[in-house]
This record gives sequence, C-alpha cells and structure tokens, in this order.
Amino acid sequence: TVNRGEDILDWYIISTMPEGKISGSTCGMHWPNLLHIDPKRNSEIVQGWIKILKSYQEKPDYMLAKNSVYFQKQLVHHAASEIELAGDKIHINFSKTNKLGTILVNDELTVKIESKKKLNFSSDDIRFSTASLRKDAGTYSYILSLKKDNQDKASISFKEV
Repeated sequence: TVNRGEDILDWYIISTMPEGKISGSTCGMHWPNLLHIDPKRNSEIVQGWIKILKSYQEKPDYMLAKNSVYFQKQLVHHAASEIELAGDKIHINFSKTNKLGTILVNDELTVKIESKKKLNFSSDDIRFSTASLRKDAGTYSYILSLKKDNQDKASISFKEV
C-alpha cells in the first residue's frame, strides 16, 4: 500500500482550479479534477495542474513519474535501495530491493543530485539512459535516469568540470 496523503481535490470536484500542497508520496488526481463544466475551459484547469506539478519537479526531494509503472518502480527503490555518498562516489545498494522479487526492481530508477559545482558522472556498474542538468541561482540540479541489471551494488563516480 502507498500512503497517498491528502488529495488536493476530492474525486468528484469539477471546474475548480487546483490549489494547495502535495502532502504524501503521490498527488491524488482524478479525471473530474481535470475538467471544467464548460469543455472549452478544460485547458485552464489543466494549466493549473501543470503549474502546481512543475513546481514539485524542480524540488530536489520530489520527482514526477512519467507513468504509474515508473512511479511504482521509483517507490520500490525509494523504500528499499540504499544510497551513500562517499567522497567523489555515489554507492547504491540494491540487495534489499532485489530480494523483493518483483519485476518493478530490475531495470530503471532516477536519482536527483544538487551541487554548487558543475559535475560529470560515470559508472562501470550501471548504465545512464538519460541525464539532465538545470542551473538555478548558483545550484546545479541533475536528474540521472539509470538502467540497472540484476546486480546488488553499483557506484557512480563524479568529478568537477
């Protein structure tokens, strides 16, 4: 089970601009919450959701999943994989995650990293499917999308550019 927290809007609410804060690990959103009683104004409601959700994507401790399966995979890693920063390496231990025996743990995860310096990342243990960089007020924010095999451990090295 997932502790969703409180939804911003109840499931039956229509024609209401979303306001508030996400209080749990998910943002409960229901089909009526995306609609306006006047279908020509649906995009206004959708833009309200985009505004709220985009602000969370930019925070280092939140992540928007591209779909519900990816959310489930990321939640499994959040709960069971262990990450440790040691010098110029990030060590990831998947041993507890792999013991769960679910298809959700064997391929991809995302890691967010913030740094005051611009960094390069490399690894012999895990593959990078994508890496993105955003600079904001002197802080570099990285989103690393990683592809793993069945290994129990991986290390990512980083160095200043």
